[in-house]
Parts: sequence; C-alpha cells; structure tokens
Amino acid sequence: MIFSSNLFIFLFLPTICAVYFAFNKVLKNNPVVNNLVLLLSSLFFYLWTSGRYLYILIVSITFNHLFAKIISQNKNKKIWLFLGITFNLGILFYFKYYNFFYQQLSLIKQLPALNPIYLPAGISFITFIAISYLIDIYQNQTPASFLNFSTFLSFFPHLIAGPIIKFQEISTTLKKRRIDQQQFFDGIYRFSIGLGKKVIIADTLGQVVGKVFSLPNVEVTPTLAWTAAICYTFQIFFDFSGYTDMAIGLAKFFSLNYPENFNQPYLANSITDFWQRWHLTLTRWFRQYLYIPLGGNRHGLARTCINIFIVFLLSGLWHGANWTFIVWGVYYALLLIIERILKNKFHFEPKNILSRVLTLLLIIIGWIIFRSPSLTYAINFLKIMFIQPNFSSATSSYYTFRYYLPTNVAFYLFIALIMSFFTLPQPKNETLKGIIAIIIFIYAISFLSKNSFTPFIYFQF
Repeated sequence: MIFSSNLFIFLFLPTICAVYFAFNKVLKNNPVVNNLVLLLSSLFFYLWTSGRYLYILIVSITFNHLFAKIISQNKNKKIWLFLGITFNLGILFYFKYYNFFYQQLSLIKQLPALNPIYLPAGISFITFIAISYLIDIYQNQTPASFLNFSTFLSFFPHLIAGPIIKFQEISTTLKKRRIDQQQFFDGIYRFSIGLGKKVIIADTLGQVVGKVFSLPNVEVTPTLAWTAAICYTFQIFFDFSGYTDMAIGLAKFFSLNYPENFNQPYLANSITDFWQRWHLTLTRWFRQYLYIPLGGNRHGLARTCINIFIVFLLSGLWHGANWTFIVWGVYYALLLIIERILKNKFHFEPKNILSRVLTLLLIIIGWIIFRSPSLTYAINFLKIMFIQPNFSSATSSYYTFRYYLPTNVAFYLFIALIMSFFTLPQPKNETLKGIIAIIIFIYAISFLSKNSFTPFIYFQF
C-alpha cells in the first residue's frame, strides 16, 4: 500500500483516523488503546504491502524486545548486544544480500541454480531502527513495554522508507498523548505538500527518466543523457523528501513528532555539506552507531579517512545488493576523503557559487551511478555526457526531443528548480495554509486520476 495511492488516501487513512479518534474520545485518551489501534493498523498495512512477509516484522518485534529486556538486566550486556545485532543483520543479509553474493560466487565456481529470495518491504529501515534501539538500551536507556516497542518499530508512517527514528524521540508521546487539533491540521498540510512533491513533480519527471534509461546506450544522445540526469536528480529528491513529508504529516495526525530528513541538499557547498543535508536520519545513524565507534576523527587523518571509507562503503551496500550501489558508496567515500585532506592540509573550505555548481555536478554523476541498471550502462552513460558525445549511433533519434521532455514536464522541472534552490516562505496564517493544502491535494488527486501511482524509489531498500 502506497501513501500516494487512492486506496491509502481514501480508504485506509480515513478508516484508521476514524477508529483512532473514536476510541480516543470514548475511552478518554487511553494510551494502551491508542497504541493498540496504531499497532494493529500498522500490521495490517504491512500485510497488505508485503504479504506473507508480515511474519518477518512480527519475529523482529518479538526477538528485539526480548534482546532489549535481556541486555537491560544481564551483566553480560555486550554479548547479548552482539547477539541482537547479529540477529538483525542476519535477517537483512539473508533477504537482501544472499542472492547477490551467491551470484558473485557462481561466477567463480559453478553452483546450482538458486530460487530467488524476495525482499520484504522496508527491511533495511526496520533493521537499522531495531539495531539503534538495542544499542540505546545497552547504553542504559530503559526498555519499553512490548506494546510501546511494537508500535514504535511497526508504525506505518516510517515502516517502509523511514525516516530512521530513535525510540527516545517519540517515547514520551507513546506513553501519554492527547489529540492536538493544531498538530492534526499541521499534519494535513505537511502530508499534502509531500503528496504534491511525489505525484506532481517526482512522478512527472520520472516519465522522462524511465524513457531515457530504458534505451540502449547507443540510442542515447548527449542532450537526452543530460536531460535524464537532471530530471533524475530532482525526481529522487522530490520522491524521497515527498515521502518524508507525508510520513511526518501522518505522524502528526496521531500527535507524534518525527525528525526532519532533508535541508535543501542541492544548495550544498561541498559533498561534506551535502551529506549534512541529505537523508539526515541515515547519516545520523551511521555517524552515531558506526563512524564514532570506529574512532571518528579522533585518531589522526589516516584513520579518519579509513573510517569514512568504511562508512560509505557500507552505506552504498545498505542501499542495495548491486555493484552500482557499492561503487556509488565508494565514489562518495573518495570525494569526502579528498575534501577532508584538502581541509586538514590546506584549510580549503570553498563557499561560493562555483563550489555549489561543482558540488551539484558531482552529485548528478553520483545519481547516474545510482540509477543505472549496471556499471557498464553507467560508464557508457557518463561517456555520452562528458567524454564521447558521438558514442551513440547516428540513427538513434527515433523520436524528437520534445517527445522525451514535453512542455508540461519542462514546466514541472522548472518548479523543481525553484523549490530546490530558493527558500520559499512558509505561510503563517492557518487559513492560507489550509487553502494551499486543499489546492495541492486536489491537484495531486487529479494527477492520480489520470495516471497510475508509482512506488516510492526508496521502497526498494
């Protein structure tokens, strides 16, 4: 079930809200009943989204709660933490990476054919949230009740694609909260903004990306390559930030506050600055639970560079079991290492328009690697853009350029540029916010009536 689908917007969400608010009113804001309604709703959401893999979520909830209890009460905390992390990573490895490593091994040694193992929805996010919870318990935080922990881990707004929240960020409101009318209306506004980002901008730009990336390299001209690269750069941002806006808005419906996940990433002055603006909760997770435990920047430049490389290699692998994601992670690791050396050795910290342009260019290159179906395709695509403009055949243009970038799509690309590079004022008048939310919502629904909804890009992770 997708947030931007008619089924979710017009059936699932209104039903859940009606049941939740009805019980809330009749039982006078009973926190146990509130959380039970959200838990059952979330389990149904995951059942609809991932089918029989619901058992994975239930197993994860049960065992992580047991590990947390044992860690909090046992003297051998480190051993049980290790076992808990191994349990979570074992599930992630089996479902997400077993096929990949088996295929790589088959290239070296002939192995029998493997029945494909399908990826449960949101397994990467579930794993990282669970691991962060166990580590926080190990560091002397109090474990939650089974109901509160179950609600926390399975809550449908963040279940499939984040943000990667920490239990203490919502623990207080899970234990006790009341319906906040202002927060509810803020949630509607935020949800509508996210829906507009996804349906109106991201999905429209995705039409261009899909057409161009489905072509063989020999049929891609430099103009098409640059157009698709730019469109994908904004598609993935508006797709993912749109999902985050919708998740934050949905959480507000039930008086829960999620952390922000983006801060105008394409205004970054450097790659370091970019990763302080993009997917903030994932960056926080890797910094807090991997980079700092490895030593961070406390043991000299060489060790810092090694730690950066490890973090971004694993970040690339976390995004997907494909060489393109691994190379994407290494690409960013090398860029960050270069920036760290320039800063430490030469005090080089550019902050001007030229540095922004260069940073955005490097980001676009990274997204080409990220989006391509294979490394060979990515390399050829980049050759067309930068090195060999005549790489494509002379007979490649079966359609005019306007076929790939019609006027309406160019208009939404322009809107995406404005929203990405300029800080737009936020309406303070509640009536105005309501009007904006209604207009965007209706306009987005009109898009859904004409086009089928598409999954969020980060659902595959």
